Amino acid sequence: MNNVVCRKNNELLGMLGLRDVKISNDIILYDTGKALCGRKILVVEGLAGSVVEAGSDEVVHFLRAYFNTLNLGFPIEVRTYVTPVDRDSYLRELDKKIENIVLVLETNPSNTKLRTELEKLKKLRDKVLRTGLSPFDAVAFFAVEACAENEKEVLKTLDSRAKILMNSLEALGIRVRDLRGLRRRIILKLFFRPCNRRGSNLIERVLAAVSTPKIRVVGFKGAVLHPFIINAKVRLTLRSSGILLGTNLITKEKVYWNLERSLSPHVLVVGPTGSGKTEFLSTLVKRLKDVYGIQAIVLDVKGEYSERLSRRGLKISIARLGDNAGLGLREIAIRLPRESRVGIITELLVNAFLLSSEKEVVSSLYHALDSALSDYSVREEWLKEVMDYVTTFEDGYLCYKVSTILNYIAPFDDGEPLLNMIASLSDDVLVIDLSYAVSVSSALALLTAGAIIKSLELTILSPSRLRNSLVPRIALIFDEGWIYLRRNDLVTNLVRLGRGYGALVALATQDIGDVIELSRGFLDNIGLFMVLASPDRSYWSRLSEVLRIRRIIEQYSLLLGRGEGVVRISPDPRPLPLKLILD
Repeated sequence: MNNVVCRKNNELLGMLGLRDVKISNDIILYDTGKALCGRKILVVEGLAGSVVEAGSDEVVHFLRAYFNTLNLGFPIEVRTYVTPVDRDSYLRELDKKIENIVLVLETNPSNTKLRTELEKLKKLRDKVLRTGLSPFDAVAFFAVEACAENEKEVLKTLDSRAKILMNSLEALGIRVRDLRGLRRRIILKLFFRPCNRRGSNLIERVLAAVSTPKIRVVGFKGAVLHPFIINAKVRLTLRSSGILLGTNLITKEKVYWNLERSLSPHVLVVGPTGSGKTEFLSTLVKRLKDVYGIQAIVLDVKGEYSERLSRRGLKISIARLGDNAGLGLREIAIRLPRESRVGIITELLVNAFLLSSEKEVVSSLYHALDSALSDYSVREEWLKEVMDYVTTFEDGYLCYKVSTILNYIAPFDDGEPLLNMIASLSDDVLVIDLSYAVSVSSALALLTAGAIIKSLELTILSPSRLRNSLVPRIALIFDEGWIYLRRNDLVTNLVRLGRGYGALVALATQDIGDVIELSRGFLDNIGLFMVLASPDRSYWSRLSEVLRIRRIIEQYSLLLGRGEGVVRISPDPRPLPLKLILD
């Protein structure tokens, strides 16, 4: 690095107690007399946006996430500079864009993306005209700071902190890059005095050097980037207390999940075969019980959990569907109001066997169930009565279709009803072994999930029965989550209800596409999002949009090994690389 020679700044640097200042591109090194310190500067890309892009709820959510993001455990300085844009020129630019889009839509009216863009531009134009709002452009800088005994250590720490900040901001959709192209005198004025109060010449030079030439209107994200300094010395309770997850691979601090402070109690685990999903969920069950006293029901499609949970010192009760446990549809029907029981049992079967598009089959199934379930008392031989009714169908296809469903159910409805097992749930972990049932049909796993959720709603999971606590009462563990996410409204609705029904849902799956195809809103209701390691770059590419980690895909795909992963804890949007601590 070369020494800066600038006499005009000598007095300023002396007042600040600085000497031997060196500047090279985005790095500033200076001697405070007590230690050698440095700052690395990042500039925000595409800061400007639209004043109509977000509603008030989105702004509040962004602000909360923004300030959580800056709490990284080291000082961060933010400086924003704004310059007005000619209003007439801006409106002319908007009108040209609108005219061009209208022309394209005349030839291709089905282009929904362009139509949405057109509406957005029109609203923006109308708002500027109606309110007289003057557009303006802006540039924002972030600076991380570090001190050490020598220059090598300072540079190493600055580089590490800058990467952490980059990743954190990218999780919010704020992209930053290293600063290039500014003269040294301007950098000193930007970061060694509060602001430039004499005219806008400095601001104009900064904008010319680092911002794009497009005319924009600063949006809500830009509005919060005002000059201030944050000294984040206190760790967020969201990550410093609660359930131990592992160790941050970068900062080496232990990372916890505070269930009481998380926006959602639900868990999603994504990882390829052999990455450790079952081990992680088994550990989670143990810690949920130890830390919060949460009981657990595990739907085990492979017969793997009994040994793993026992090894962790947990007492377990095993319900083998088709052996000592039955679906218990009759018991569920008896607990339901008479006027709704047929509809609810029909819905359970329709969801499980994916019949929603076959209206005639659904109607026939409903009438068959109505023949046996509509009475005040449901007889034990109700299923035989339904089968006898089906034989009266004149349509051969409907008779075959409904009979096939009933024949699948019959062997798995005997045994102790799941509802009774759930109603008498003790401190033991209830493991429902579905390995045999799934070998017959995956629909039986869906039906079991529906029966469990309905049984929980009828016994302990309802708002009127909840204790005054932010902590759920029951954890439902769904391994091989792809089975339960196939248009199964019962599972997804339980996730959306969140704490309202006192249930924590933990889903594990191999492919994030299982969740994205179901619903983008599903991911917004996840409190703990764990992504386990894989060397497959395409795996990380599919996850990059959800975690917003495009900048570090190479690092994750190559450096993370077994027992490691990336975690995101709501409401903090940052993905944290983690070494899992499993027991």
